[in-house]
Order: sequence, then C-alpha cells, then structure tokens
Amino acid sequence: MRQRALTVLDISLRKLGSALTLTNDQKGQIAQIKEDWDGKRQDLMVPPTQTGDMNTDQANRRAVMEKVRAGEAAAIRQIEAVLTDDQKQLLPKVVKQESSLNTLGIPLRLETQLDLSAGELDKLVAIAADAQKQTARILRLMIRGGFTSTVIYKILRNWKVPEEDLAEIELLEEEAAAHHVEEE
Repeated sequence: MRQRALTVLDISLRKLGSALTLTNDQKGQIAQIKEDWDGKRQDLMVPPTQTGDMNTDQANRRAVMEKVRAGEAAAIRQIEAVLTDDQKQLLPKVVKQESSLNTLGIPLRLETQLDLSAGELDKLVAIAADAQKQTARILRLMIRGGFTSTVIYKILRNWKVPEEDLAEIELLEEEAAAHHVEEE
C-alpha cells in the first residue's frame, strides 16, 4: 500500500514558521486552520457501522476517504491563502524537504527533535539515494542471476526495503525477462 503524500498540514508550525518566515498573525491563522482540520478529520474518521456486506462497507470507507481528501484540500487552500506570494513559492520546497525525511523513514514527530540543518538533511537524502541505487543494482544482479522473485522479496524485506520499492521488482523482472528473450 502506497503511503499518502506529505502535505503542508503534516508539517509542524514551528518548521513552517522558520522555513517560510511566517509572521505571528500568519502562525495564529495557520494554527487555527490546522486545529480545525484535525477536528474535522477526527469526526470523519469515525468508523462507519459494519453492515456485513463487503461491497457496502468498502463503499462507505471510500466515501469517507473522499470526504477526507476534499477536506484536506480545502484546508491546504486556506493555508495557502494566508501566505504571501514569496512564501507560496517556497512552500513546495519545504514540503519536498520534509518528504525527504519521510522517505528516509524518519517520522515527522521525530524531526523536530533532530533539528537538522538543510545541509545535514541534504547529506542524509544523498546517502539514502545512494543506498537506493545500490539496492537497485543488487536487485538487477539477483534477477540476472536467476533468483526468483520470492527469494528476492524475502531478502529485501529483511533489508527493510519500502513496499513501493518492492513493487518495482516485478517491473525489473519483466524487463530482465524481455531482455533475456531478445538475446536468444
């Protein structure tokens, strides 16, 4: 299952304040928007009653998630309305930087305790990217070596490789099979 993309709503007000140089008034407005959204999201996330019918239950969950996505989008638009044009231009960079932490497996709540500088974060991202390239290289070698996807999955799970990366194995396996057929 793919992880939800990080949004401005997930980033701490402290981090937003320092990265975007928010005024006290902006901080207050954004804090209120985030607090209101948290309350609305909690109300929406109350599990619907189970009907026993899988199709109905799945439809109910899908409807709830659509409401959550719509509410989240509205809250993001409200936050963006509070920002200046310069701050709006910086926002995607801030979200991307925070997403990098998430990609590294560092929970956002831990990020505030780490208090990483931009340089330190860049180093971590570079190390993670290098590790990902190495994993992909080893994966290709394993596929060429004839390892089955089951064996590869077991090894990569032991390495704690993210699920979305594991899903790419099938694509690489298909590419390797197509390459092998072309050689014959």
